[in-house]
Amino acid sequence: MAAVRRHTKSLTELNIEENRNNALLKLRGVMYKWTNFVYGWQKRYFELENGVLVYYKAESEKQYGIRGAVALHVARLVESDIDCNRFDILTNDSCWYLRTQSPKSRNLWLRALRYQMFGTANEPKNHCSIDDLARNTDYGQSSLSLELMNKMEQLERFNDMIERQAVRLEKLIHIIKDNRENTCATSLLDESIALNAVTIAVLQNINTCVDLLAKQAKVNHNQGYSEHCETEHEVIANNSSKRIMMNQTLELDNVFSDDDEQEWHDAYDGTPENKSDIKQPSFAGKEAARITSSTLRTEMKSGNENYPGIAESPPKDVTLPASNPFATEINHIAMEQLKYARSVIYDDAWQLFMEEDEMKMYKRELEINGIVYDPLKAVHLVQGVSAREYIHYFFEPRYKHEWDETLVRTRVVDRISMDTVIIHQLHKRIWPSAQRESLFWSNVRYLPEEKSPEALDLYMVCNHDCSLPNVPLQHNSNVRVGLTVAMLCETVVKDGHEKPVDELDRGDIQCQVCYCAQVNPGGWVPVAALRVIYKREYPKFLHGFTKYVLNKIKAQPLMI
Repeated sequence: MAAVRRHTKSLTELNIEENRNNALLKLRGVMYKWTNFVYGWQKRYFELENGVLVYYKAESEKQYGIRGAVALHVARLVESDIDCNRFDILTNDSCWYLRTQSPKSRNLWLRALRYQMFGTANEPKNHCSIDDLARNTDYGQSSLSLELMNKMEQLERFNDMIERQAVRLEKLIHIIKDNRENTCATSLLDESIALNAVTIAVLQNINTCVDLLAKQAKVNHNQGYSEHCETEHEVIANNSSKRIMMNQTLELDNVFSDDDEQEWHDAYDGTPENKSDIKQPSFAGKEAARITSSTLRTEMKSGNENYPGIAESPPKDVTLPASNPFATEINHIAMEQLKYARSVIYDDAWQLFMEEDEMKMYKRELEINGIVYDPLKAVHLVQGVSAREYIHYFFEPRYKHEWDETLVRTRVVDRISMDTVIIHQLHKRIWPSAQRESLFWSNVRYLPEEKSPEALDLYMVCNHDCSLPNVPLQHNSNVRVGLTVAMLCETVVKDGHEKPVDELDRGDIQCQVCYCAQVNPGGWVPVAALRVIYKREYPKFLHGFTKYVLNKIKAQPLMI
């Protein structure tokens, strides 16, 4: 009887096991799949049957077809040691990063997947270990992908933290300003320290991501990717850290994911199907008038006459042809900006947001349809430099890469005359917003009749956005910014240093600078975030540019 009972128990166990195995032959349900660095984890509907795992955007959208499929006989499973809800499915040409809603759900999916891969719900004895996989090139690639993905998730959390901290800082500053008391000084200091710590963590994460991208590039290159992919990845591997993060925006959106139906940009919904079809802007015309940034650098070094020095630029006379299509607009806006820069700063209209030594910066908060258009005005006093020298380095395009840290590329589209150029610039991307471009005319002029009574001269540069049919966006996902910028410079002799002009030296003079700017970002950007950025970047720009000019002229004779 005991033998019969043992035999009966064995049959029962076999029946239970068979039922379990039948249940593992078909499995369906919802899991989260990593899509891209912007959208992160997205809910998807999965079905497992006959050794194939497929997924749809949602169960209700099955009639629209599957979004992806993987044959399990060529796949490998990797369980996460950190996240008990995570596992990955790796093949030779793709990686699916999946997350279930609970550890129990993950175990069920893993059992079903293994059963259809190996005929058993348990991991086979001959299944390679994580260490074995790490030695494999494919897994080396996927492990880099995982680490990069985790770092990007951290960056998303840091981004949220920075936004909240910026809002809290702004509130505290308003409270202090309204109360005229120091009761919140401690809180303000604590918030500033916290923001600084998060910013440091963000920079460290970015550097780590850059290193991972470089390693990923080498892995992909060794695997014999297509010639086009090799070229792009070599760019990533060879460029400097900051250049990588800002320039490779197109590649980052869908790396490590075949679920690329979702792309996000703040001002453009579509993307070209083939990146190689994108037409780069061509600048036809006179060789002396239309030049690339590389040509600029080469010819500058050889002392080419097309690039005037301080003695020739800016010219004392107007050289802009009256027949030029932009002439009327340039003259009108330049004179308008001159009056605007000369206008008195009233406390009720302008807010002082930065004061340091001789530099003061003011702003007026202005929003139109939810987009920030804040006008800014800065006044500065620079010792030992003339207005002509200061304005020369601000106007001449060949110097821009030396002092403007926001630039990726600069092209002189057209040198209309000695005092007017049209410039096309590609700016570094600030994640997660789209990459920005600017296309604008720049005009410099000498205005002695408009100078202050105590000044020797007055020079002005005015920049304003424009459009040209032969200069399209470099990529359809980029955004063209609008801008109006004016810089006025006057040379002033210090009190007690009265001398003939030709006898003045650098110790006798100073330059009064007035800088005005109003920028349309070209698309929606979070208001608080944008204001935090410009409050940091405008003082940084003026400090950096002033330091650059002083360094350039320190070994040169004074030019007034």
